[in-house]
Amino acid sequence: MVIAPGFFSDCLETIDELKLQLADSFRKHGGEEYVYVPCLNDSTEAIDILESLSRKHIQCFL
Repeated sequence: MVIAPGFFSDCLETIDELKLQLADSFRKHGGEEYVYVPCLNDSTEAIDILESLSRKHIQCFL
């Protein structure tokens, strides 16, 4: 299992390294099942949560 907790938003390098290169290395070394879970920002629900949190916490600056 590989977890990249520092990434809430991914970039091309992250996708390439974790999704493609690591998967190839995993299989090359005998791994059988590699599942790539997309970054949290890859869903409408996650964006809605971010918006809600932002609106809630920005009130103190208005």
